Amino acid sequence: MGWRRAPHTAWRRLGQEVVVIDLQSNVMYGLDDAGGCVWESLGEEGAAPSAPEGPAVAGFLEELAQLGLVEGAGRAAPATPVQSPAAASPRILWREQVQRFGGSCGLRPGQGTPCGGKPVWS
Repeated sequence: MGWRRAPHTAWRRLGQEVVVIDLQSNVMYGLDDAGGCVWESLGEEGAAPSAPEGPAVAGFLEELAQLGLVEGAGRAAPATPVQSPAAASPRILWREQVQRFGGSCGLRPGQGTPCGGKPVWS
């Protein structure tokens, strides 16, 4: 089984960073360009990344797994090689707790009661 993004994550590339949001814990992570390339290579189908800096990529994926952002385990034969910028080691640049997403008053299981418990309609 290869590595894959956890189903409770959302992400977007913003310039040279990739921002990943864990929708269960409401924590955002900023990945550097090399980390973003690894993240993008995972896909939904479980492609296992590979790059010249294999041990660095493996360590990065283990860190993401401990945070609950990826699932599975690496495999020897990659589906798509990672083209990591300048052979840099992938890493998490920053992390931040998100208090609330958007202006919605919708509830998800486990969340408090935003907007005083009553939806606000405009």
